[in-house]
Amino acid sequence: DLMYDIVMNWEWGNSGDPNIYHDPQTRSQGLSLRSNLARLMETLIEENKIEKAREVIELAMTNMPLHSYGFYTFAEPFLDGYYKVGETQKARDLFNSLRNIYQDRLEYYAGTSLDRQYEQLDEILADMEAYRRVIDISIENDDRELAEKETQRFNDLLDQFGFYQDSFMDDLPEIPQTP
Repeated sequence: DLMYDIVMNWEWGNSGDPNIYHDPQTRSQGLSLRSNLARLMETLIEENKIEKAREVIELAMTNMPLHSYGFYTFAEPFLDGYYKVGETQKARDLFNSLRNIYQDRLEYYAGTSLDRQYEQLDEILADMEAYRRVIDISIENDDRELAEKETQRFNDLLDQFGFYQDSFMDDLPEIPQTP
């Protein structure tokens, strides 16, 4: 509760303005802020303080917009948080933003030469895993419609990287069947 009171009174200045340049130092410092706000949100959800958790998510996403701050992995807890506080449409909107980022990157890599793909293998694998994590979040939150559609898109995209996709397919969770 103390942390909630403190962060809800932070002065954010123009940090959420998409029309300003967010320099690398600012974006880097956003990592710590996103992490701390995500932990606060998760704790509030565990304590069933849903409205406060919702306010923390909005605070984070408004003042550290996804595209201005980058470091997309640190926005993933808020995707889960949106689901947990009952904001399914906002979860889907954030999911779509993250998915588009990862798809764009992977489609770019798929269009490069095999040598270039091997040079960028770490980045390709990181983006594959990140894309899969956001799908996993939708699965864990029983968003079946989204999960089924996106799992197919994910698999289609992986097919473009067939020479090293097998390790991902072994671990891909199955979408639970409705009884």
